[in-house]
Formats: sequence, C-alpha cells, structure tokens
Amino acid sequence: MKTGSFRMSGLAWGFVLLAASSLCWASGAHTNPLNRDPLVREAYIRFYNLDYPGAVERFERFHAAHPGDPQATALLLNAVLFQELYRLDLLDTTFYANDGFLTGHHATEEDPKTRDRILGLADEAVREADWRLGHNPNDIDALYARGWARSLKCTYLAMVERGMAPDSGWPPRPGTTNSAC
Repeated sequence: MKTGSFRMSGLAWGFVLLAASSLCWASGAHTNPLNRDPLVREAYIRFYNLDYPGAVERFERFHAAHPGDPQATALLLNAVLFQELYRLDLLDTTFYANDGFLTGHHATEEDPKTRDRILGLADEAVREADWRLGHNPNDIDALYARGWARSLKCTYLAMVERGMAPDSGWPPRPGTTNSAC
C-alpha cells in the first residue's frame, strides 16, 4: 500500500510542477517593446529572406523614428553588419569548415565607408545605452542593447578585419588591455 501511496503523491507533485511551469511559460519572457513594432517585424522578414537592402532601409526608418534608443541603433547595426558579411561572402558555412575564418585564407575587400558606418553605429548604440544606464542602472533593455552592439562590433573586427588573429593582440596578454570590443 505504501508504494501505491508514494506513486500517487509523486504523480500529484508532478502535476503541481507541470501546472506551475506552464504558468511561468504563459507569463512570457521580457522583450523590448520595440521588438514588437510592425516595422521591425517587416524588416526582419526581409532580413531572414536575405533581402538585406530591404531590411536596412526599414531599420533606417525605424532608427530615425526612435532617436536616442540603443535598441533601434542596434537593430540597424545588425542589419548593416550582416549585409556586409553577406557581400564579403563570410556567411558561407563552407568557409568555416575549409579555410578557417581567422587564418586569413579567405581574402576580403573591406569597404572603408561601410566599416566606418558599422563602427559608428556600434559606438552610437553604446553611448545611448550608457546614457540610459546613467539614469537607471537596472535598465535591462539598455544593458542588452549595449552588449549586443559590442558583440556585433567584435564580430566585424574578428571576421572582416581578422582583429582577433594571433598577431592582433587579442586576447590581450596578461597585464595589458584591448578595448577594441
């Protein structure tokens, strides 16, 4: 009888845990409200269909409509960066398997104008996020946008400029710092 009773209580606890987890799931995860904007969704449809010019155009409009918001800047930065990576053929998965993306075997012809735009957008997003964090250090959206912008900048430096190659000074040697990213 004890075994049956133990099974029933275990089953009851299982249902309680299942109900509790479904309530947590139903509450949803936090996302920046800007992510739900119809123009952002439309831009991402273009982005995921590899229509980078169409995505960039929409994210530029969104960025202009939300001045000073690091999320809007990071969204535009993301689209501009991936447009450039696509142009340089750095999104081809065979590139990573055969050439090694940090070895420099895959020649890239960097566009200085696009480089300046990418680095400028990254710096803009970090400045905007830092301003917001100066007013509210617990601003989750600003923290996320700042981290995302920094990671996108590092992606550009690593993949296009090979800025994290062994002779680039990255990772920094003990006792030194490298604030490129």
